[in-house]
Amino acid sequence: MAQTRAFAELGGQLLFGTDVGYMTDYDPSDEFVYLQRAELTPAQILAMLTTGPADRFERARTGRPRPAWRRTSSYSTATLERTCGRSRRCA
Repeated sequence: MAQTRAFAELGGQLLFGTDVGYMTDYDPSDEFVYLQRAELTPAQILAMLTTGPADRFERARTGRPRPAWRRTSSYSTATLERTCGRSRRCA
């Protein structure tokens, strides 16, 4: 966690990926807990899932934003905050 925090503080680009297809556990909740323990904000974690990969792989200008995306993004950030705010595992 210290390495992740230090990397983020130095401006390193963090991307979130999964091992789905290689593992039988498809729930990434523990990963989110560890990222929060590394003192990443919900917005930083959400960016690792969305805008980070789009920027990294030069896909940020492809596709078209839709109004529903804003609701989903806001909902996702709020959900991460609520989930980690209430979970004993995030402490």
